[in-house]
Amino acid sequence: MATDENPLKSLIVEGNQNLDLHQLTDLLTDRIAFTADGDIQFLADFYEASNQQKMLIVLLGAKAKSILFEGQDGFVPSEIIAYDIMPLGSVKSTLKALLEDTHEIKKSGEKRYYVPNYVIAKLASRLAKDVK
Repeated sequence: MATDENPLKSLIVEGNQNLDLHQLTDLLTDRIAFTADGDIQFLADFYEASNQQKMLIVLLGAKAKSILFEGQDGFVPSEIIAYDIMPLGSVKSTLKALLEDTHEIKKSGEKRYYVPNYVIAKLASRLAKDVK
């Protein structure tokens, strides 16, 4: 008996279906935490990172926040600047470098910067914590 089901449909995934939540959690643990109302808190290990690493962690935090609190993934530059986590001039230049040089982030039509799900596995080694 023939079926009309297209086998290619098995390749379609939901937005976060291909996201490894354990890996995302590991990358953020000891670096950020969330308050009950969804505010991001930066922990001591966060401040030991380079500016590019900080930006990636912030954007990964935005992804986690969007999943936990059902909001939008990513941040516009002014939202990142408001966190006061790096020198003012560094925010936009770091976003530009991550977007154009390393291609580790993307920019949505709403000008929100975010880390695509497929990049997270690549970031695991780049954001690995030093063993002390």
